[in-house]
Amino acid sequence: MFRFTGRALRGTAIAAAIVCAYGAGVVSGGGAAKQPDPSPRSLLDEAATKIGQESVEPVDHGELDRAAIDGMLKRLGDKWARYYSAEEFDDFQGRLNGSYSGVGIWLGSGPQNAAGRTSEAPSGDQSGDQGGDQGGDQGGDQGGDQGGDQGGDQSGDQGGDQGRDQARAATAEGDEPTAAESPSPSATSSPAPAPSASATPGTAAPGPVRVASVQPGSAAAKAGVRAGDVVTRVAGERVDGWDVTKVAAALRGKADTGVELAVDRDHHEKRFTLVRTPVQSGDVSASALPPDMQLVRVGAFTRGVGRQVRAAVDQAPDRHRGGILLDLRGNPGGLLDEAVETASAFLRSGLVVTYERQGRPAERMNVTHPGDGDTPLVVLVDAGTASAAEVVAGSLRDRDRAVIVGSRTYGKGSVQEPVRLEDGSAIELTVGRYRTPNGRNLDGVGIDPDVAVSADRPPEEAEQRGRTVLRGLIATLPEVGSGGAMDRDRG
Repeated sequence: MFRFTGRALRGTAIAAAIVCAYGAGVVSGGGAAKQPDPSPRSLLDEAATKIGQESVEPVDHGELDRAAIDGMLKRLGDKWARYYSAEEFDDFQGRLNGSYSGVGIWLGSGPQNAAGRTSEAPSGDQSGDQGGDQGGDQGGDQGGDQGGDQGGDQSGDQGGDQGRDQARAATAEGDEPTAAESPSPSATSSPAPAPSASATPGTAAPGPVRVASVQPGSAAAKAGVRAGDVVTRVAGERVDGWDVTKVAAALRGKADTGVELAVDRDHHEKRFTLVRTPVQSGDVSASALPPDMQLVRVGAFTRGVGRQVRAAVDQAPDRHRGGILLDLRGNPGGLLDEAVETASAFLRSGLVVTYERQGRPAERMNVTHPGDGDTPLVVLVDAGTASAAEVVAGSLRDRDRAVIVGSRTYGKGSVQEPVRLEDGSAIELTVGRYRTPNGRNLDGVGIDPDVAVSADRPPEEAEQRGRTVLRGLIATLPEVGSGGAMDRDRG
């Protein structure tokens, strides 16, 4: 998760790099500050010079520099730490602002769950609701209103069972899904799409790179690329051993240029010739659902997303008299400020998230402007919901503002910031953690849904379940349907 302040970009790789091509998580910062070199000539300089002079194998001095930096980052034991070349960092900043050309896919690294989604799990632990027994009907007490038996018609019956899945395994601390064309590489998200955390340079070896999701209307979508496809070649070159960031970089390029992509799907190779196009962030979309419901989909938290979500909620209140479905599935994260702004669109006031940084007082990030605290709200999540997206879901749940539907989220609660070096390159380090309004640290834990939908079910099933929950909420709050306020202030 990146946090951007208003200065220069100070500052995951979720390893979410979005191939549209971002990273994933929560970002912090507005421009990385350059750090002075403490000595004109270091031991590393001397070693690089000697290697260049004496080694029988020719080697570029820049390659030695990068290898040395990777080694230092590995020594930190920070799985989210990574190095950007000057070109990569400039590209990263552009993606955070929604300006890049790509083919329109999000990439992930690590094992694939039963639903075809990908989670970044270098330790082998699975993110999300995988293999555990579901603990019965998920009625859930949301703001004092009982949703009734969630498997049925939600006609106002109160008090469904509050079963919880006790068999879920915790993910390793900081693990997060990865996106490749996303605007924010680290706990991001990045948008990484990014929401951001495949194995970073100098860390654990990357697993197979998979397509986490495909942006509707993109070149990849039109060609038939699907979520769950395993990337095998880019531009004719095998990607064995490549991490998400490298695959994403290979897929990006100048607009109107072509790139060949080969994937493995059900043990059969499929090849696509894709034309890169300027990718509009398209990270927020809104559509009407009968009866009088609204679906707001947020793909990643790039710059301006919070404002777009608020506009979607504010512009046509008649469209969502039947409630709002906020879809955060597959959202790897992005800018922390945008996550706060998005949560604020559904809260009247109060705390959204607490940001803790070593050596500094905890920063309480509150609602930016009063939002809609009345309309019944369901948040859709899955194993790909990470970092900044978990900030939003965790805030709305802790504030008793929303019912969470889907499978357990990824569980990434750390914040990264990039620091710019003299040559324009940058290193990115974990600098802090966030907590939900109730003080929960989601690292390696994630958010368990109130209404569980098995991760191996089709995506449409979670949406249908969410609509059923909204009908139940409306039935218990008759004043909302007639344009009045809810019986209880849940914002």
